[in-house]
Formats: sequence, structure tokens, C-alpha cells
Amino acid sequence: MNDERGRWMFERKIENALQRINAKDVAALFKALTEPRRILILKELQKREHCVCDFVEILGLSQPAVSHHISLLSRVGLIKTRKEGTKVICSLKDKENLDRLFQIAEKLIR
Repeated sequence: MNDERGRWMFERKIENALQRINAKDVAALFKALTEPRRILILKELQKREHCVCDFVEILGLSQPAVSHHISLLSRVGLIKTRKEGTKVICSLKDKENLDRLFQIAEKLIR
């Protein structure tokens, strides 16, 4: 009986740890979406791939500021980047699910 209780407690600790990790990931994702310029980056990437230099022009920000936003969106898993010569090309990691996320947001806002 004592071994069963110990195993149950261990499983609960693992389950709780997994829930915390997931909650932190979800919180990081939503935090990344609190900046309107990042939403604009994602909306532009829904249309097509872009170079970081495109976003410098579109957003009117410095290249380091744009790179910061791109890096954050990449860290939370929304976009991916690749190098083409000296350029960094950005694209959505999962366009279908991002489209759904924006649809849900629009429904919730209404």
C-alpha cells in the first residue's frame, strides 16, 4: 500500500509539472501576441514569406528592433527563419493553426 501511494504521489508530481510547463508555454505565446507590431508581422506572413528587411520598411523600425520581434515570435513557435545569403527569410511555422487562432480571437472580440 505504501508503494502504491508513493507511486501515485510521484505520478501526480509529474502531471502537475507537465501542466505548469504547458501553462508557461501558453502564457509565453499570449504574451508574444500582446505587441501589435508582432500581430502585424504575423498577418503579413499569412500572405507570404518576408525578409527581415521587409519588416524594417513595413513597420518603420530599426533592424535590431525588428530582429527582436522576429526572435521572440520564433522562440514561442509561431514563425521559422532561414538564411538566404545575407538575408533572413521569415515564414509561418503553422499557417493553418495561426489562421484558426486569429479566427477565434475575432469571434471572442465581437
